[in-house]
Amino acid sequence: MENNKKKYTLEIAGMPMTIVTDEPASFVESIITRLNERISEMTAGSYRISTLDAALLCSIDYLGDKLKAEKRIRNLEAQVSLYEDNIKRLREELDEAKAQLASQSAEEAAPEEEAAEVTNDMKKISDILRGGKAGTSPEDKVRTLEKYLESKKSEDPDQAQTRDEKIKYIESLLRGNDSGK
Repeated sequence: MENNKKKYTLEIAGMPMTIVTDEPASFVESIITRLNERISEMTAGSYRISTLDAALLCSIDYLGDKLKAEKRIRNLEAQVSLYEDNIKRLREELDEAKAQLASQSAEEAAPEEEAAEVTNDMKKISDILRGGKAGTSPEDKVRTLEKYLESKKSEDPDQAQTRDEKIKYIESLLRGNDSGK
């Protein structure tokens, strides 16, 4: 027996049983209590079901629940992986958009103020994609980004057309199409 494993003598449906596990006593007791309650519920409702039958039905129920939970975990892990890939792709597209905006700004000889504002916008977008609270989903980040972009559209009517064009371009990159070009 390993150092971290403990031996527990328990009673399941009136039958003594010894279990060796590395789980804490409180966890083992909560499982046994729940199992005994479930077996009692099954046997109390019918005189035809034995304690052994009820225990077997409980094991089938719990094993089925475990298999369903494992399948759900695998699906969620695959979904998280997909989200991570999408975030990586969006970051790359954002970096490309930054480089493209920087070269466009240089070609157009844009005033320093506009270039600084574009840089600040790009930093804000980058912060939205990279940042957020722990557990923030990619969908929440995209919604936050969309709100930010909508607020930028309505800020300065004098620069509306050029800024609006840039924002539409960034939105098209984030959505994965080239229709904003």
